[in-house]
Amino acid sequence: MSRGITLPEMLVSLLLGLLIVAGAFELHAAFHRQTARESQTVELEQALRVAAQVIGRALRSAGNGLEGGTLQIYNHQQNRNCPSDFTLTETSCYYPVQFSNHNRYAPGNLDENPAGASPYQDGLAGDGDLDPDWLRIVALADDVVTAGDSPRGLRVIAAEAYPLSRALSQALFFYTVRRFGATGACLRQAGSASVLPDGLLLEHPTGSLNPPSPDPCLLTDDLTPPGRLHRTDQSVLFRIATEGPNGPRLVASWTRPGAPPHWQTLSDLIEDLQIALLLEDGSLCNSVDAPALCDPLQVRAVRFTLVARSRPLASVPASYAIGPLEDRPRQSFDDHRQRRTLTEETGLRNSAIIRTGRP
Repeated sequence: MSRGITLPEMLVSLLLGLLIVAGAFELHAAFHRQTARESQTVELEQALRVAAQVIGRALRSAGNGLEGGTLQIYNHQQNRNCPSDFTLTETSCYYPVQFSNHNRYAPGNLDENPAGASPYQDGLAGDGDLDPDWLRIVALADDVVTAGDSPRGLRVIAAEAYPLSRALSQALFFYTVRRFGATGACLRQAGSASVLPDGLLLEHPTGSLNPPSPDPCLLTDDLTPPGRLHRTDQSVLFRIATEGPNGPRLVASWTRPGAPPHWQTLSDLIEDLQIALLLEDGSLCNSVDAPALCDPLQVRAVRFTLVARSRPLASVPASYAIGPLEDRPRQSFDDHRQRRTLTEETGLRNSAIIRTGRP
């Protein structure tokens, strides 16, 4: 006669079964946490790679059409001089590449005065700013027609001038010119466009973007080779937007220099952007952004560092530290977020030192 299972034996069996099931659930939970962390890591790395590609592509075109000089924009409310022989007292100066060591954005942040730093510029080295930098890149598009100066305005002398008569009437244009060894471009607005036997004449009225006649940028000079007219530009601003309920995010504005920005979100995972300019003499500018102390026309390359952060995840250690990054000191976080950094260095193809052929 067989004996059945006693109560203690049944309880032990149930306990062992529960332990096995609990272990299985814990193993599954650990696997799920690990998978979530790895998924976040892939997402962060992907965001960093895409953002770096966008910024790197823009940097490689920096200075295109400026011939190693600056872009000058006349504004009757400004009082800035550009480092050029064709300059105006009331001219804002835009370099091919420039950064701000402070994240705050306001009109005039980088309207430079080469004689010294503006209130928005950082002339103090080693102050260890914790806020992100922002980067401006100026480049003109390759939609070029050849043009020459005229006492009345700008004479477009290329064969393709005729179909441009309507497109350029009242339109903005960029004019690249070389005078007495100085190079650069200026932004002007066309008035009426008149078709002439040898081309197209853009009348040059006065206004907020056009200086009173005579215009130093469009002066008639037989010794100067013809300039080049660009109808559009590829300029862009990058910054970390911290305003609003969505937290820090990388934004960009593809608007012409001097115009109000229209920010577009590139990634809501990137929380910091740190910039360093590598100059011809081997020096590094990563905390001082004033042109008088860090000449943007002597930049050989730009090094930028992006920081991406994940959404909060319990499996991420509470304490996390990154840095130092350029002039930003090492910083600790207590928010259960992963963080990844990516640093890249991009050489400039159109800098002044390359244009002049200096080694």
